[in-house]
Amino acid sequence: MHPPLSHARRLRPVALTLAVAVLWAGSSVFASGQTISGFECPSVGGSPSCDGWVVTSGVPSVVTAAMITCAGLPTEGTRFCQLPAPGGPSSPAFAGVGNPSAYPYAAGVSQMTRTFVATNSMLEIDYNWSAPPGAPSWFEILLVNPANNAVLAVFAQGDAMTTPLTQPGCGATFGSPPPNATGIQTATATVPAAFIGQSVRVVCVAGENGTIFIPPISFLNVDALRFSATPPLFPGNGADCDVEVSINGVPPTGLAAQGQHDLNFGDSFAFRLSSPGGALDNAGFALIYTPAPTGSLPAPIPLLGAGNPADVWIDPMNAVVVIDTLGPPTSILVPQLVPGGYTFGPFNVPAGLTGISAMVQMFAFAPGFNPVNIGVSNGEELRFL
Repeated sequence: MHPPLSHARRLRPVALTLAVAVLWAGSSVFASGQTISGFECPSVGGSPSCDGWVVTSGVPSVVTAAMITCAGLPTEGTRFCQLPAPGGPSSPAFAGVGNPSAYPYAAGVSQMTRTFVATNSMLEIDYNWSAPPGAPSWFEILLVNPANNAVLAVFAQGDAMTTPLTQPGCGATFGSPPPNATGIQTATATVPAAFIGQSVRVVCVAGENGTIFIPPISFLNVDALRFSATPPLFPGNGADCDVEVSINGVPPTGLAAQGQHDLNFGDSFAFRLSSPGGALDNAGFALIYTPAPTGSLPAPIPLLGAGNPADVWIDPMNAVVVIDTLGPPTSILVPQLVPGGYTFGPFNVPAGLTGISAMVQMFAFAPGFNPVNIGVSNGEELRFL
């Protein structure tokens, strides 16, 4: 059994020559976010519905890139979805850019929804809007509360009468792109804190104003809906090693998912040390932390080597080793990055730590990753309130 943080042995300064690697062309810490759904099934709104999307009105259709002249779509997989903007006596007028108060729409539009549990505070969706200049057409992509249809956030909205649109774009089903079209866009929306862990709904709508039937001449094209990749606050060197901090048994979300964790007296916390992609499974590692007053963490230092980013967040003069099995495994009895992760803890927060932070980082044996075979995880700040 390894000692708790308060009794861990102090690292000799020379030992932090761990901060020595040049990052070659490794994986980025800004990797793509987790995809919620695309349109990789052949239809939308059927049974089962296409990746969870449900058509509530109109005739959205799933298409492949070969079926339509479209620059840049699909952004993921081989299919995307096209919502033609229908017109007619029941088609509602657009409420105006920045004013989604007209939602929900009952008829006269192409509309589809995707309901899911929000586990991250940031969402992204890829879209494209094509419309001839001056067309009486509009679109909205909204985040709503499925319990009462209240609009929580607006991904994107616009109308061809007032919204400046530029080439290149995605053409209609009848040929080349119209004169006025957006390029591929990625729209974002923030999930309110109260809805993390709750069901939310994304709504895509396209319509045309008018009292007589207007053949669809404008199209909202959408593809992958995903949780945003949240850039870490304390990035490491991109190696396949990760420190996940859970508090009271709850995995991190929001700011905690980026590396900042608030703890109070009596809370429990634990670490799951892993190689998410499996590249460093069964590798040895060192888990190290630096204590400092909250708000006064040490500045990061670069790994030794010309031009490296600063990716070591441990102060070599004030570092404490929690576990150290760094190097090739010598025994199955010593802690390793076992497949699925090595859990360390939980620990209870004692009294008397208010105003103190602990910056935690892992250094893993990564053969061939860089000249010294060291991978550095993102840093995790524990802030004791």
